[in-house]
Amino acid sequence: MSDIRDELIARIARLAEIPPASVQENVPLRDQGVDSLMAMELVAFIEKRLGIDIPEEDIPKVRTLNDILDKVRQYAGDR
Repeated sequence: MSDIRDELIARIARLAEIPPASVQENVPLRDQGVDSLMAMELVAFIEKRLGIDIPEEDIPKVRTLNDILDKVRQYAGDR
């Protein structure tokens, strides 16, 4: 799971145009510069990268990096 975490941090940092070390796991993504369009891009990346489908009703519940990792665990298992 740490590889996925690292990839997500890198992707969030790229989207928000911040250094990877600035990405905080429990701070809402919007507070880190990720808008709703960027968040959809992030979900698409996760789904494609892991071959999973995150239901649309779950997407609004994903606010932080830790929320994303919880959904990845829920739908893909601890890879």
